[in-house]
Amino acid sequence: DQQDQTYRDLISNRRQLSELIESKHARTIRRTRAFFYMHANKGGKLLVRMLRGAQSRAQVHALRTTQGTLTQFPEEIASEFQRFYTQLYNTRGDEDRISRTTRKTDTTDYLVGFQPDTLTPEEAEELDTPITEEELKQALK
Repeated sequence: DQQDQTYRDLISNRRQLSELIESKHARTIRRTRAFFYMHANKGGKLLVRMLRGAQSRAQVHALRTTQGTLTQFPEEIASEFQRFYTQLYNTRGDEDRISRTTRKTDTTDYLVGFQPDTLTPEEAEELDTPITEEELKQALK
């Protein structure tokens, strides 16, 4: 019947189209990989373009300040980061509250009393044994 033949032709043409698209796609992937392989260690336009894209993605374009305003000025963004990390690590506060000698004494006292855990001979021997295929499979799960 005519309708069945049309349907079979449609299916056949779709299959051919799909195979053609897949082959073109595979060829494009191979060409791209070859291009990147050939130009990987060269400082050309490709590297510049890729670095520019990575730099743009890593850059902070706007930031909400501690006052709640949104700023796009690089100087203000940098000072906000400095303020945040200074407060986070409290570097100036530590300098004001505790002198260097006090911190040095505290560190020395801690290290003198510090007793790190040591391995028993059995544990050390077990760590020296080669990794088995089964252990590797278990670790990768």
